[in-house]
Amino acid sequence: MDVKKIQSDVVVVGGGFSGMNIARILSQNGLSCNLISGGYGASEFWNGTVDLLNYPGDNIELELAKFQVSIKDHPYAKLSLKDIQNSLIEFNRDFTKLSIFQEDDKLVNRHVITPLGTTKLCVGNWNSIFSTYKDFTLDTKCLLIEFAEFPNSTAPLVSLGLKETFPGQFNVLTINLATVFSLMNSEFTEYLEEGKLSALNLAEFFDEKVLHLAPVAEIIKKEFELQFPDLKFEELTHFLFPAVMGLEHTQTILNNLSTFLNTECWEFLVFTPTVLANRLINKMERKLEIAGAINDHSKILVDLTSEESVHKWNCHIRNSDGEITILNSKYVIFATGSIFLHGFFRDQLKMANQFLSLGLDFPESLNPHFEIISSHANSNIFVVGSAIFHFSTNLGEDDEIQDGTGLGMAIATSFKVAQEIIAREKTN
Repeated sequence: MDVKKIQSDVVVVGGGFSGMNIARILSQNGLSCNLISGGYGASEFWNGTVDLLNYPGDNIELELAKFQVSIKDHPYAKLSLKDIQNSLIEFNRDFTKLSIFQEDDKLVNRHVITPLGTTKLCVGNWNSIFSTYKDFTLDTKCLLIEFAEFPNSTAPLVSLGLKETFPGQFNVLTINLATVFSLMNSEFTEYLEEGKLSALNLAEFFDEKVLHLAPVAEIIKKEFELQFPDLKFEELTHFLFPAVMGLEHTQTILNNLSTFLNTECWEFLVFTPTVLANRLINKMERKLEIAGAINDHSKILVDLTSEESVHKWNCHIRNSDGEITILNSKYVIFATGSIFLHGFFRDQLKMANQFLSLGLDFPESLNPHFEIISSHANSNIFVVGSAIFHFSTNLGEDDEIQDGTGLGMAIATSFKVAQEIIAREKTN
């Protein structure tokens, strides 16, 4: 049987944030991109923050320099602060719902409250997540909303963390979703009755009711009087809701609630990150579609061969039915996460032998542009995001997790590689 062969400028292997980001940038710059993966992987667990470097100091430039000296094999050793800042600014232009923390045009680390009530450092977050803790004073009266039937709410832990860290009063108000759904004649009552209510269901409910939230505000006011008879509603300064307030219309939902409650409304992080992850994934997929990139989540890379005469690579792709297609391209980007390995990446020894047969170094094989070193000319095979950790024997899962990298590294490494490819195309 003849194997179907498809031409493309770029093949991106891995559909997480780093893979989608580089496909977005390259497609927007006129290159044809095929993005293939077996799923999203760790990106589905994104918790709404732009983690970069979880070091205690506020001076990112200094802390990054210290980090680069201490862990020379880390991906950050190949990134300048300018690389990182430019990547986040470019990302923020396309994804305005993501706030990047800057002061005097410089990146800054800020503390945010985690679902456990502890604090961590990050350089940005989804713009509906509350992060201006410096505004809290002794006069602050903050009410955290907990939905009784939502099992992954973290309101009590977050409230405790806020009490221990910041001035002000922080209380938790429990709202019964059965009452909300019944009052609003919602079909979501069935999810409650069947015990199938999920974070995504709850987000869909608020999207559906985005323009009809007055009953929710009235329930909150009534329950406040019952649960806190000694407090005055008009003295409340903040409402914090769990991060399930819609997928598509979050800011409008919070703005409308702010109007009805006459107090600013925000979200706080919860144990179930699927809503926040889906918000960003959905927006990234729309950008890919608009840019003309092909995005296929049902295929995996099973082999890599070369066409030396034309300096191109053949990516052998298998779909869910076992059928093989060859994607022929000038550039190949590995963006597979380190948590979920399959296909070509499952057997590290086999992959190493295949690389060596193609004249490619493995491991310890990346140049300053995150390009796999070749015994010939430029290989045009790059590695971005968590996939970089596959290519060093001196780095492990602990190095990937403990240093705070996350979305920040995915954006920065994919942006740097994209700029290198764009520059090469301009010189050709």
